Amino acid sequence: MKTLNLEETARFLKVHTETISRLAKTGQLPGAKIGRAWVFLEEDLIEYLREQIQAQQTMRAEESKVRDLTDNPKSPTEKQTRGRRPVFMDV
Repeated sequence: MKTLNLEETARFLKVHTETISRLAKTGQLPGAKIGRAWVFLEEDLIEYLREQIQAQQTMRAEESKVRDLTDNPKSPTEKQTRGRRPVFMDV
C-alpha cells in the first residue's frame, strides 16, 4: 500500500496543492492529517477519482437529455431555414 503526501497527491490528481488541502480539510478527499502533514493512500485516491468520473458522466448524460428535450423545436429555426425560400401554399 503506497502513501502520498500533499504534493505527491496534487501531482497524482493533476491539481494545485491548495485544492488538495481544501478538499482534504472538508472531508471530500480521503486523507489523514498526521501531525502537520497530510497523508493519502493511493488506493483511496484512485477510488475517489473513479467516483468523480462516474458522477460527472452521469451528470453530463442527464444534462444532455434535458438539452435534447428543450432544444427540439417543433418549427424550424432561422438557422435551420437559412438559405431556403419559405414555402407558401395556396388554399
